[in-house]
Amino acid sequence: MIRVGAYIRVSSLKQAEGFSLEDQKKRIEGYIKSRGDRKLVKIYQDEMSGTVRNRPELTALMTAIEGGKIDEIVVISLDRFGRSNIDLQRNVRKIINKGVGFISLREMIDFSTPVGKVVLAVIGSLAEMENEIRIERITGGKQRKLESGEKNIFPNPRFPLIWSKDKKTLVPDPKKMPIFKKMLELRIEEGYSYRRIAKELNVLFPGEKWSLASLQRVLNDRCFVEGRTPVKLRSYKRDEDGKVISTEILVETEVEFEPIISEEVFQKLRQTSIQNASFSDSAPIKKPSLLTK
Repeated sequence: MIRVGAYIRVSSLKQAEGFSLEDQKKRIEGYIKSRGDRKLVKIYQDEMSGTVRNRPELTALMTAIEGGKIDEIVVISLDRFGRSNIDLQRNVRKIINKGVGFISLREMIDFSTPVGKVVLAVIGSLAEMENEIRIERITGGKQRKLESGEKNIFPNPRFPLIWSKDKKTLVPDPKKMPIFKKMLELRIEEGYSYRRIAKELNVLFPGEKWSLASLQRVLNDRCFVEGRTPVKLRSYKRDEDGKVISTEILVETEVEFEPIISEEVFQKLRQTSIQNASFSDSAPIKKPSLLTK
């Protein structure tokens, strides 16, 4: 039997348009019942707008796929699953690469078929166009900042990323990635608390200053799994002494990049319990020779 995971989503604006959770459930259950070789494992449902970045049930579905618990995904329509063509194309490709089928009932698309693969290629082209539009918005904001006399054109990206040479995307910073990998090692493999990791990193990498809060921001950020992060370009108004007296957001968008950790690794980070740590704050700090390669 083919194990099927269904994903349904509804926002308040769509409740009256035949997209209620109950309507979606009935249609998906009817489809699975009509196919004698399928078994519904679970229906994952989110009640929020598709523009929301963090959808808990979608995350749970992707985790189930990573764990090999689902053979096929069924959705009512593509817009229930993806928040944009970029988002849709990335997630569908991730699913297909795992050997999992993906079927959308409204569009009658099975992405494992030749026709489905052509449709996915078209979605990929649309995603590329969307990304180019976002880039134009960023570069347009950059030009406005230049005209206003600003020197810091691009905002600092999230650790451990840097802007690519063409300023179109973000890439791992080779100087910061060893620190990031060490964070993962100490948290997942060693079971260190955030505070303990901060102390360790401040000795191993004296150029950086880590705290409990800064580590939590990095290790709990889903952007490294999803491959996208919000970006705001601001214009600063200064007085005669150069002091900033007001700011204006010129561009607020998202930048796409290649994910640097898997959903499986992120879930391990979330599941790691401080209670399982066998090291206290008084434990000796490891030598730099034990750095993650």
